[in-house]
Amino acid sequence: MADDSGSHTSIRLPGGRPLFEFGNAEQRRVGLIHSILLVLGSFVCGGLFVSVGAGALEVADVGPNTPTARVVETATNFLGLAVLPLAYLAWREEWSLVGFSGPSRRDIGTMLVGAVALVAFMLAGERLVTALGYEPAANAAVETGRENPELFLYYIPIVLLLNSPAEELLFRGVVQNLLRRAYGVIPGILGASAIFGLVHYSALVAAGSAGAYVVLAIGSGIILGVLYEYTENLLVPIIVHAVWNCLVYLSLYAETTGVL
Repeated sequence: MADDSGSHTSIRLPGGRPLFEFGNAEQRRVGLIHSILLVLGSFVCGGLFVSVGAGALEVADVGPNTPTARVVETATNFLGLAVLPLAYLAWREEWSLVGFSGPSRRDIGTMLVGAVALVAFMLAGERLVTALGYEPAANAAVETGRENPELFLYYIPIVLLLNSPAEELLFRGVVQNLLRRAYGVIPGILGASAIFGLVHYSALVAAGSAGAYVVLAIGSGIILGVLYEYTENLLVPIIVHAVWNCLVYLSLYAETTGVL
């Protein structure tokens, strides 16, 4: 539909949110530029926090390649990742931009369905790309965990408390909402998911296909984005994201230690 001025066109969902929206050049500009700068700035901030953590460990005479150092590095990285989105929301006074509340029965049901869907997609996707001859590249955290299997267990509370909340706050809570407000629901989900997948490239090691890993990450981002858009509750993709990562670390721990 078009407004009287002809400067705004949108196709809306039954709830009123625009599936696609064209118009308001300022919102489009802010949505795109702020999203990109937030993601870049958040990863820089994460790196700064890692450096501060490494300095503290050096003062405490803890070696850089010890399990303690790896845990601190991972934790401080995700802690830093959450700082800029929170600062942005405070600066813009837009806390309402991010939907967050305790889970309703509907949310809990959506979490269960979403977790099953994400696990099924990731397992099927990995099988498919492997069958096509593209073994997905490994995440650096996975490689360090193979050298020290206990790290996989230490990563689980980090996933629950820092990793999933920080990534979902940034990509679904802020970036997806900014892009949705400027371009509509579908561009918001796809744009945030594309950025989510591409930034995971930086965490890969040399072995395997980086492209296959990024495609799977984009697909997982789309699922998480749909869950967030459907429930308008950031807690839902946070929990679903955490479930998948925890299952991965538990299975890797069992595989590496010979439990299975």
